[in-house]
Amino acid sequence: MVLERGDLSGVLCACDLANASPTDPIYPLMSRRVITIDARATVWMAAKIMAETGVGCLPVTEGAHVIGLVDRERLLEAGIPLEASGAICSACGTHRHVPIRGFSQTRLCLECFDRAAPVHLSEHGGVETGGSG
Repeated sequence: MVLERGDLSGVLCACDLANASPTDPIYPLMSRRVITIDARATVWMAAKIMAETGVGCLPVTEGAHVIGLVDRERLLEAGIPLEASGAICSACGTHRHVPIRGFSQTRLCLECFDRAAPVHLSEHGGVETGGSG
């Protein structure tokens, strides 16, 4: 969470830092569209919000004040299955940094996405995956 004069102004996660350099300022990297959850909401509601929005954590608010943070690990500890709070990487099974991309059921975490074979369009309009055969 990024606070400015005590007010929540953004959220920064590993996804935001993926292409950053050590000298980059935080402000342009952070997500300024912050999705929060009220402290009176249920853990199931937190899981639903995470699954629908693709975020991996939610700042917890009480009135105008941020009082905590709930993430997928805490929901798992509370008995909520990981699948209920968002995507799971189809390749390695992690729940960390699995962004929502397109409408495919196949989801890849950033690490597996980077390791995947590049896809190129052939001269004839077909798809080549970089593999042999």
